[in-house]
Amino acid sequence: MTKKITLIPLLLLTLTITTLAGGKHQPEITPKARQIIALKTLKKSPNSILVFAKGLVCESCAIGIRKKLQRLKFINTKMPKKGITLDVYSQLVTITLKPKAPINKKAITKAIKSAGYKPITLFILGKNNKLITHPLTQ
Repeated sequence: MTKKITLIPLLLLTLTITTLAGGKHQPEITPKARQIIALKTLKKSPNSILVFAKGLVCESCAIGIRKKLQRLKFINTKMPKKGITLDVYSQLVTITLKPKAPINKKAITKAIKSAGYKPITLFILGKNNKLITHPLTQ
């Protein structure tokens, strides 16, 4: 009887931790929906860029991207979340740049790939609040 009593809380704790750590996987949204979210995000986030990272579908998986990107010298790690915000719904990574820092597409691509994800598109806010896209991976 004692074994059953101690096993039940242990099982519940294990299930809770697994659920929290694994997160909830999100279905992929359409490219048009992603562009709308990217434009809206960039308008609110001056000095930021966004990257569509294919495979970014749960919160806990996204930690590796943050760790790899925050090592890059042109990212403003003094901002909240070390300058990197992850959105699993849109699979977008928001990267806040240091003032006047150039965008290093090659370094961003390498960092995201080394975290195990596929960087697809870079989104930048251009003149007149126009969304500009650059392919990162063929």
